[in-house]
Amino acid sequence: MDVEFERLTEREKAFLIDRYGLCDGKYKSLREVGEKFELSYQRVSQVIEKALRKIRKDYIKNVLPVKYKYDISMLKVTF
Repeated sequence: MDVEFERLTEREKAFLIDRYGLCDGKYKSLREVGEKFELSYQRVSQVIEKALRKIRKDYIKNVLPVKYKYDISMLKVTF
């Protein structure tokens, strides 16, 4: 997970850690995270979604090709 966190801003990391309880094990609502950072829950949601997109993109780009190696020559394409 550390590799995926490298590309995130400090703000994005803080939101994810608070939202999903990655440090203390206590899951928080968007409203609770928003109150802590003095933002609306909608804005917190937007920042978290952006962070999750970054993590997914990195995972698909870097982890999946290594995890599921395949030989392209073995693929058969017919028309």
